[in-house]
Amino acid sequence: EIVPQYDVESVWYRRDILGERCAADGLVYPYFASHRGDVVIPDSYFDMKDAEFINIGVDFGGNRSKTTFVATAMTKNRSLCVLADHAIEGAKGEIDSSRVNSEFSAFVRELRRRYDGCEIRYAFCDSEAQYLINGLKAYMRREGDGIVVGESKKCRIRDRIDCTCSLMASGRFKILESCRLVCRGLVEAVWDPASDVDKRLDNFTSDIDILDAMEYSFERYMRNLM
Repeated sequence: EIVPQYDVESVWYRRDILGERCAADGLVYPYFASHRGDVVIPDSYFDMKDAEFINIGVDFGGNRSKTTFVATAMTKNRSLCVLADHAIEGAKGEIDSSRVNSEFSAFVRELRRRYDGCEIRYAFCDSEAQYLINGLKAYMRREGDGIVVGESKKCRIRDRIDCTCSLMASGRFKILESCRLVCRGLVEAVWDPASDVDKRLDNFTSDIDILDAMEYSFERYMRNLM
């Protein structure tokens, strides 16, 4: 009797009926929480003919945080589609440059296999870890891969959030259903109640690392997307 009263795509259904960890108040991405079915699409629904190029965002982890990769396709009509995500598990000191390099290379190879013929243009990396960026550049050169490894622009976080929300609401932001890390990050992200400004809560109760990587992949194109 209770279940039919819920919208199965809403945050309240996932929290109250499925028992998932979801906040109903203070959500950073309320549209995604209530309209997940409009944003998340089966992997088979993505048409490569619509893609112009692919970029990858990389967020390097530190103490307790993860190193994450997110690939997004810039598509026609100023739209985005999240194609793949990946996280390297491990505590501080357990993830070195060689592991980042090898797992990133494997991530790129899988993208090339799945989306053969679509250019992978840039990898925009967390600019605070220069030694990891330099190591990744050298590694990819030795691999003979044409992808350009550079720094993230580190645009204002609120601007990155606003761009994502605007794209979602206008139907120009899609996520392949296999990208479970990104989906979970969007569902769990809440505003920091202790902050005087709009700031995502970053206390390891939600996966902010995956959202940073996702945003690095497209932040340099936000002016054209908005």
